[in-house]
Amino acid sequence: MSSSEREKAIKRFLHDACVQLGFCIPPADQDRLIASPHFSATQMVEAVIKAEGIEPIHLESYEHLAGLMALYQKNVPEQDESH
Repeated sequence: MSSSEREKAIKRFLHDACVQLGFCIPPADQDRLIASPHFSATQMVEAVIKAEGIEPIHLESYEHLAGLMALYQKNVPEQDESH
């Protein structure tokens, strides 16, 4: 996937995260996340949660984790999680 395609996919994810789950992060944080193509799905979702001002001490038990992961996987094609 080209970097511009990935950026568009991440923008779709961030839009859906805002509209569907209320994770409407500031534009500067959105720009930073869009410019971070090396993030895995888990890293991206964690960054969105942190940008929302929530400290994910126990991320795996965070109530919105599954919903955010599902939106990410829907919008951003599978990539290597080992980064």
